[in-house]
Amino acid sequence: MCKRGRLRMACRGDVCLQNARCVNLPLFDLPVCGIIANFVSVMANSVSDIYYHGPVVALDLDDTLYSEREHAVAAYRAVAAMPDIASPALSPRVVRVMAAALDRRENPFDALEEMLARDCIATLADTAQRVQVYRSCRPRRLTLYPDARKLLDALRDRGVRCALVTDGRSATQRGKIRALGIEDRFHPGDILISGETGHDKTEPDNFTALVHHYPEASRFIYIGDNPAKDFDMPAMLGWDTYCLRSRPGNIHPQWECSNAVMVESLTDILDCI
Repeated sequence: MCKRGRLRMACRGDVCLQNARCVNLPLFDLPVCGIIANFVSVMANSVSDIYYHGPVVALDLDDTLYSEREHAVAAYRAVAAMPDIASPALSPRVVRVMAAALDRRENPFDALEEMLARDCIATLADTAQRVQVYRSCRPRRLTLYPDARKLLDALRDRGVRCALVTDGRSATQRGKIRALGIEDRFHPGDILISGETGHDKTEPDNFTALVHHYPEASRFIYIGDNPAKDFDMPAMLGWDTYCLRSRPGNIHPQWECSNAVMVESLTDILDCI
């Protein structure tokens, strides 16, 4: 095999080990070197986390960093593209009916089935199949709120550790994070998803996990938008909590809450950190 061929074989994942000769290692040792390098990097991050003395800012995802409605409408389009209802005339109606039900805080799938029955439209798929298509939707791109981008940029520039605490299915929430392009804003261990940890925000576990991860942090802050579940646990643990006032199109209802400071914009919080 030619030298170039051996170098191509030495590539693993996103790491290309073309500089192997510089460290005088045989070709078969290259994957081991990559594993060792990754292990050393993880351990270095872990050590730095243990001795981190600044604040830790944990963020909600849906309707805090972006509009959850944007994701929902993209998934409704996927439902509308199912073969039994896909047509130039019907598909746009499907999206409109489901989105309108969401805005009324009603079940979009019930609204869709009612429309299909009312108009005597025969279909082959049932609601469970449509829900599966909805859950499987992975938009290629979602729009980060402008103030969310400013907040994340400012925290990165200040060297503040950020975490994400969100409820939902693992694949769905991970897809949203990728579509928003914010994976690199958090250490992998600082993205806590209920579908992965087995604990949602009505339980203390995901919050206490961050406390154990950063034992020397000066303070912990949680930012969310849903008074029904976002703030009870972190407030009980002594965290500073901030509730982002509802934006137009937010999915969950909002009311004044006694265990979080209301803010109009995510950038308002920068003065408090």
